[in-house]
Amino acid sequence: MCSETGRSVFGELSDTLVVPMAKILIIDDDPTLHHLLTLALTQEGYEVISARGGQEGLRQAYRHQPDLIILDVLMPEMDGWETLTRLRELSDVPVIMLTAQSGSRYTVRGLSAGADDYVAKPFHLEELLARIAAVLRRTRSDSAGDGLAYYDDGYLTVDLTTMQVEREGVPVSLTPTEFKLLAALMRAAETPLSKRELLTTVWGEAYQAEFNILRVHICHLREKIERNPRAPQYIVTVKGVGYRFQRHKE
Repeated sequence: MCSETGRSVFGELSDTLVVPMAKILIIDDDPTLHHLLTLALTQEGYEVISARGGQEGLRQAYRHQPDLIILDVLMPEMDGWETLTRLRELSDVPVIMLTAQSGSRYTVRGLSAGADDYVAKPFHLEELLARIAAVLRRTRSDSAGDGLAYYDDGYLTVDLTTMQVEREGVPVSLTPTEFKLLAALMRAAETPLSKRELLTTVWGEAYQAEFNILRVHICHLREKIERNPRAPQYIVTVKGVGYRFQRHKE
């Protein structure tokens, strides 16, 4: 349940920049939390869809094609882990896991399974709203920009305009967050980006100190595009700074 500091949970809802008319699906079996989140999100201008379990959530996701999903973990019949796995077979819709299972191992498990963020209960409502807005902004923003927008060295091909990534001619499936991270590094044109710069660019201002989230996504990106993820050639660590994209020639 939400943790608030002595004031109404709706007292100062937000200085958050909301993505207009975004459609959010809540998958959670707790009716009290459903009511709380539905009221808060509706007041913030979102369209809200509800599901009280994993199977219903999958049906609602297919039917309504939401812009973002808030997913609980501890649910009967089909828990959040299985629901997320099934979702990722069908869609790359952004998912924020919202659960009482806290700790770094659960966070890593959630991100590794394809979640875009992991928020532990109890949580502050304002923080959750900020994270929702940040995820929606980055997934809806234009993926192409200044700097390197196309890359092809015979092994790795990346086209930011068409959002296509291939490794040796075989399409690579990146999550929206992984693609946004790769795009940010490429647009920097081999200039190192600090961890805070990447977190702010890809996730938003609310994520400036979420270094574990960045580390996990860098690891996943390397596993998908590098010849040897343990000796990366493209996503290179710059000690004391952060990361940069490095070009190669065959």
